[in-house]
Amino acid sequence: MSVFGPKYPPPLQGVMNHAERFCELVAELELRRRPRAQEGRRWLVRRRQEIVTVLELLVGDWAEGRIALEEASRDIDKYLGELHAGARRSLGLGPVLECCTLGDSATVIPEGADETPIGVHLGPATVGNDTLFDPSALLGAPPGVPLDELTCELGHRERILARKPRE
Repeated sequence: MSVFGPKYPPPLQGVMNHAERFCELVAELELRRRPRAQEGRRWLVRRRQEIVTVLELLVGDWAEGRIALEEASRDIDKYLGELHAGARRSLGLGPVLECCTLGDSATVIPEGADETPIGVHLGPATVGNDTLFDPSALLGAPPGVPLDELTCELGHRERILARKPRE
């Protein structure tokens, strides 16, 4: 069954309806070959699969009780907003897309809104198999401390899922 198939409680149903209409719009744009430039064509590649995957993960987290209904709805709505901004920028679409209808969730990008991509300074150029960020930063480690010297705990709100033993 598709992630769009079951009925969800409000407000999740509204954002899921909107996401389904957005996927239909993306499919239509793929068929129409509307993208005016290479950037637009690249933006569309596998976009529907990405959307379905993200929705399945968020709905799964809600169904399993890992996140609240409101949080799942808010996260999906935020994700749709980012997709709308990307579609507008990459495909040259207007501020209100065809998937946005009254009565359900709608994403309106105001005229003149700043959609300029934000540049992030990555530091020195990467070479070879370097990563773009220091994984120890995710663990709150002081700079320069090797990962194998850290003790970390992976946990869920109520319980520890894994613990690295201290040596």
